[in-house]
Amino acid sequence: MKFSSLLKKLNLSLITLCCLELICFTRLSSGPCIKEQNKIKHLIVNNQVFTVLSIEDHKTVDFSGNVRENYFREAKQLYANTISVTFRWNFFEKEMGRYDTTILRNIKMIAEKYNLKVIILWFGSNISGHENCVPNYIRNDSIMYIPYTRSDKSFATKISDMGGDRIYCYSLDEKHPNDLLLRERKALQALMTWIKINDSEETFIMMQLGGELFVHPELWRPWPPVYLSSARLFDGQNVYRWDTIFPVRACSLKIESHIKMTKNQQLEFCLISPTGRKYWSTTIKSNGKLDIHIGGKFINQRCQLMIQRKESNFDTIEVSKIMIKPIAERCHCQRCNEIFFTHRFDSDKHFQQSVFVNCIKALASA
Repeated sequence: MKFSSLLKKLNLSLITLCCLELICFTRLSSGPCIKEQNKIKHLIVNNQVFTVLSIEDHKTVDFSGNVRENYFREAKQLYANTISVTFRWNFFEKEMGRYDTTILRNIKMIAEKYNLKVIILWFGSNISGHENCVPNYIRNDSIMYIPYTRSDKSFATKISDMGGDRIYCYSLDEKHPNDLLLRERKALQALMTWIKINDSEETFIMMQLGGELFVHPELWRPWPPVYLSSARLFDGQNVYRWDTIFPVRACSLKIESHIKMTKNQQLEFCLISPTGRKYWSTTIKSNGKLDIHIGGKFINQRCQLMIQRKESNFDTIEVSKIMIKPIAERCHCQRCNEIFFTHRFDSDKHFQQSVFVNCIKALASA
């Protein structure tokens, strides 16, 4: 089979080592680690510099826990030296505190058969914004493990075609521990301990923590993307306001667009009310295809989009292919509210950013 057709068949993607979510097993006393040589950091595996050429596909382990050997075999045919393998939390912890390593052993055995190293793709509590990877004892406990709560006190829950029934709150700080993340952290510690004891061959070299915490559509009471017509600022025109009025119930938006300027200028995107009140804004300075994020306090309003130059001139600016999507509002459970007001966050967006960083740090510290 030809190389290109095999790639198409597998729907695989080549990835490189340079990924911030990849955590090397540096805490193992003798194992894969990052070392600096001549001011350059290298991944060391089996006491040698190792450059990762990895194949990733989320079907390497199916939802029943079966490890699919054909993906390993075909990864080797594509001249990869590493394979990224899906590993769900509920595969590993069937009951609270009791860990099943059967799937880990199968992954290790098959990878070594094809002389491949393994990156574990850890699918945990909020993968893709829903809970289809958590153990059953967590799904059945609605008190200790807090649902994601909207501002009107309703819970963000399953919508059609999504794999889980609940979305979990993932906030924490020094005074507000999160039982869900504590349980997940213990599972990760148990996983790392097993690797330390049972993987002297250094088959497992990295772990990627799934951090898709804000993507579930129910978090923002979904509305369809808004598409706007092209616009142009020219001949001294400094402001353009689209006529389209659309509802916004979110704390931030993503605006996809193509910007064409005769020279780099500062262009402000503003979300405003039909009466002209400005809610959010951001300024861009570059050409090309851009993903623009604007946000602030959560709003539930009918809005319009406006652009304006920061400096008056006669150069032409063209904006086209505009699509607007919402980004989730923050959780409003008691813990989140206490953290939000204790630390005096100035917006839901800043709160979410801080919570996301704390969540990843809490899991990575395992």
